[in-house]
Amino acid sequence: MDIPRWKWSSRDQLLQELDARVKIKDIQAVYDLKDALRYRWWEPLLKMAVLLAGICFAVTFIHLLNRGVDLIGALDAESETPGLSRDSVKLVFAFIAGSFSIMLVSGLLSLEILLARLAAMRRLHEIELNIIEHLQGEVESLRSAPPKSAE
Repeated sequence: MDIPRWKWSSRDQLLQELDARVKIKDIQAVYDLKDALRYRWWEPLLKMAVLLAGICFAVTFIHLLNRGVDLIGALDAESETPGLSRDSVKLVFAFIAGSFSIMLVSGLLSLEILLARLAAMRRLHEIELNIIEHLQGEVESLRSAPPKSAE
């Protein structure tokens, strides 16, 4: 903050200018936090990606459990009853690994966004509490000050 000394003729003007600059900085911080908490257009897409990847992973996994397919044995051609070809087993593995990877990445991304928003809300709450405490202090000082008589 650059404050030239020649601009103010009194201490009160300097204090008023500093107070205004601090208030402007606080207001800017509040608006920055408000922007951090604002709704983004891609958030529903991220939620849908988590949901779809989880559904795909669960459906594939449950389907394989219901069929009782020995994927590792079929892949190594050690299974007594080869139910799937080697290529189809690789495709199923790729589908399971892909859907799980998408679910993991989108879930971690969602968690990171959630934690960033919680931090912004916590900081915004602290700023608002400071403002409220400051206003309460001003009200108390006005209440305790002796009333000025109108002459």
